[in-house]
Amino acid sequence: MKLSDMKTKNNTMNVSFISHSAAMSGAERALLENIDLLLGQDISVHVIIPDHGLLENELVKRNVPFDIISLPWWANIKEKDLESTNNRILESSFELAAKLSVVRPNIIVTSTSVISEGALAADMLGIPHVWNISEFGKKEHGVKYMLSDEERIDFIDKYSEKIFFVSQAILDVYKEKIDSTKAVVMPNIVNVDSKNLSNVSFFKNSNTLK
Repeated sequence: MKLSDMKTKNNTMNVSFISHSAAMSGAERALLENIDLLLGQDISVHVIIPDHGLLENELVKRNVPFDIISLPWWANIKEKDLESTNNRILESSFELAAKLSVVRPNIIVTSTSVISEGALAADMLGIPHVWNISEFGKKEHGVKYMLSDEERIDFIDKYSEKIFFVSQAILDVYKEKIDSTKAVVMPNIVNVDSKNLSNVSFFKNSNTLK
């Protein structure tokens, strides 16, 4: 669906989600469940994705308006590419801000910790930004951020009205360095159909928690 096809409901909230990926892994599935919840409450939703992919297909099924904008990660960058990546992130942030100025969301939500464009665009537009932190980063995914942990957490705190954490364990990593009034623990409950994952060995184990 193109932006021109989007019909914002009168006197209802409009939320723009910024997704780091157009695949269908855990974060994207959690994003879809949040979208379904909001749509059920008659809230308008718009999504930014960085590429074509399976998530795009799901948005089309739900008749959710979306736009595709490149969103370079501020993570897993080679030393020689740091400056060019930083410039690309700034360029993407300006492009994102221009698009969102047309959408005019009441809230901008960044769905993971590996992209920063949503926060920067929200600051440019003066729109409240919510950051959803759904991973430790390095601990489980081996993510190496451009900024030091202290600089990154300070950035997240500075550029967010609220920070949602999917677990208390992840909040514990941040809680000494952020404004406690911003922090909210909000677990994502992702439904997975194990029938579609029957080729994965651990789903064949009768003792596996499903």
